[in-house]
Amino acid sequence: MATKQKATSEETEQSKKSDKRASVKRVIELTMRLLNGEKITYNRWLVIAGKTTKQANGKDRTFWRDIADIAAQLSETGYAKQLLRPDRDPNVPANEKIYQLVSTPDAAKLTQVIALAHIVLASRALNKTEMAQLVHVLQDTLALNEQEQFKLAIAGDQGSYVTSPRRPPLLDYLRQITEAIARQQRLVFAYRNAEGTPKKHEAQPETFFFDNYYFYVVMRLTPDADVLMFRLDRITAIDQVKPGMAPQQQFRLREYRQQTYLLAVGEPIVFRFKCWIAAQTALERFPGSTARVDPKTGVVVITAQAREKGALMWLLSQGADVQVIAPPSLIKKIKAHHLAAVERYN
Repeated sequence: MATKQKATSEETEQSKKSDKRASVKRVIELTMRLLNGEKITYNRWLVIAGKTTKQANGKDRTFWRDIADIAAQLSETGYAKQLLRPDRDPNVPANEKIYQLVSTPDAAKLTQVIALAHIVLASRALNKTEMAQLVHVLQDTLALNEQEQFKLAIAGDQGSYVTSPRRPPLLDYLRQITEAIARQQRLVFAYRNAEGTPKKHEAQPETFFFDNYYFYVVMRLTPDADVLMFRLDRITAIDQVKPGMAPQQQFRLREYRQQTYLLAVGEPIVFRFKCWIAAQTALERFPGSTARVDPKTGVVVITAQAREKGALMWLLSQGADVQVIAPPSLIKKIKAHHLAAVERYN
């Protein structure tokens, strides 16, 4: 009799351990599904629970216990999301009410995400489909009650989004190029230049960046070659991936930006000009530039660097509000352009 009772007790204990393991496994599965964005209803829970338990009774109590355990752990660990429980809507059956994880409301984050969305939309970098996808990714980082505020805040900007009608999909190319950079691989790709002429290239991407409405990919034909710039939207196909090598020198994006923020044409030059417009305006146009006041005339003199063609275009656009004083070669070109303009009107 004692032996039978002992066996029964051991079976009961074993059953409790089995039930506990099944309960832990079920809650972990529910949590993972919620983290992956799945929406859980009581009916859905019944399907999941059926994988780990055969109990016919008490499922309602187990469901509420599972939900309470998940909510408590999210709160105790300070996780950035919370379990959203459904409203008490009598028109929705209890077994169809949705439970899901949503971001915790954060006013500062909402403002930051709205700002990011406006910057992204102003870039005109992607076609409308990919831009909508990117905006949706930003929206999904917010709590549900913040998402409506987000949509209202960017509605005008998104509704007036303008980009080239021929802009191809770019995000998949960005993924492939990112992987090639990380693995130091070479790419064989088809490229269509500004004149529309197609050509095959083989080069190794080193980095990529965004500037003036376009993504640019920095590549080298060989590890010791000078860098070449390719516009991502002109790549029409990536045909092959090959092993590559580390470049012998690194491309310096900061230096490039200081020289090409206007137009990436011409040789880098250092130049000086007198400035009768707001000095800060000129300084912002030429990152890394410096300003001093001529003690004799009180006029601001700015020293800057850029690629010659881009600098020339900006300086000409300022008319009589700037006067180039060095180098002589740039002064000569400025004079020639202004004289040619006067001649046009004569």
